[in-house]
Amino acid sequence: MIGLGIYHIDYTKGIPNRFHAMGRFLEKNPEYIDKVVLVQAGVMSRIQVGAYQQFSEQIEESLEEINGEFGRNDWQSIIYMPTDRPDVTLMALRRMARFCVVSSLHDGMNLVVKESVATRFDKDGVLILSPFTGSAQELTDALIVNPYAVEQFTDVIHRPGEQHL
Repeated sequence: MIGLGIYHIDYTKGIPNRFHAMGRFLEKNPEYIDKVVLVQAGVMSRIQVGAYQQFSEQIEESLEEINGEFGRNDWQSIIYMPTDRPDVTLMALRRMARFCVVSSLHDGMNLVVKESVATRFDKDGVLILSPFTGSAQELTDALIVNPYAVEQFTDVIHRPGEQHL
């Protein structure tokens, strides 16, 4: 099962929180090791700014820790793709994902959410959405989760089949 986080790599997007929740999910549910992967795609912005360089290092450290603990021979629990991808690749990722996670710490409307919903014309898949996005007001069928509440976040990752995009 594939989960997807897809947008600019920015400190407002809750990426370390998402990684931590994925690690906690696998810790609580080891039967999902080798069965669930989170793909984090997006482009690192403002890399010349020191704070963003530190943020990038924080993401890499978190990634190494989680994949080091839960990774297996040819499987990683989180696949990190911090480079620009063609639109067709992003569309394919959205279509393949069983769940899409938008766990922003604060955000506007967030068009990534609407793009994810629009690509799921089959009405399959789950949207896990932070209440701190403008989209949360409109997309009431999403599973709303506070990105700071790791245990709640972990429980929501466990329910990918209960609601649809």
